[in-house]
Amino acid sequence: MLPSSRPSPAAAFTEQQRKQMRAQCLVFLAFRNNMEPGKKHLEIALGGEYPAEGMN
Repeated sequence: MLPSSRPSPAAAFTEQQRKQMRAQCLVFLAFRNNMEPGKKHLEIALGGEYPAEGMN
């Protein structure tokens, strides 16, 4: 890729998208290892609402 053809910062993932991707990976790994994924991770992975940072 040429230096002048870098993607713009606006094309980067949002914080919510990064959190959802992480949750999807954790859910996948849980299923792959025959484990039950965490309820919170499953909810986030499916695009549901989740508590603000620092809240349980």
